[in-house]
Amino acid sequence: MGATTIVSIEEVLYKQGGKVRRFVMHKRVVIVGSMTFHKEMQALKRVLVERGWTAFAPGDETPGDYPINLKEKAARKVQYDVFTLYHREIDAGDVVLCYNAEKNGTPGYIGANALIELGYGAALKKRLYLLFQLPDVPYYREELLAMSVIPLHENLDNLV
Repeated sequence: MGATTIVSIEEVLYKQGGKVRRFVMHKRVVIVGSMTFHKEMQALKRVLVERGWTAFAPGDETPGDYPINLKEKAARKVQYDVFTLYHREIDAGDVVLCYNAEKNGTPGYIGANALIELGYGAALKKRLYLLFQLPDVPYYREELLAMSVIPLHENLDNLV
């Protein structure tokens, strides 16, 4: 059997008898976003898994329904050490995908935690995507552009 050459994270070439065979490796995506959309993010995860991705989404780390009360939300994040967990998931992932639907009248909404997670992914040189449009929010739009975040405009075929 010939040597294995890693061409990219997506593709491994096996040379055998002068022939080259290509195998696409399953990639790992970490879905982030406002917990208001935790059910939608779980549905997105199911779609990505059907497409061959390994995926992690909000709700995977904690059992039961997500609380509405702010105090309960904070307590749950501490109880399940959500910040550390998400950083570990991003460490292990290839892609960070932000579910950024319209919220509070802001198209492409990105909340504080999602922005932190995108920034962490950027520092690790992960590929960063927004499911919807880039938000027109002056105080962090510049940061998203600097991180080279790619808006998918709901087209998952462009997720690589």
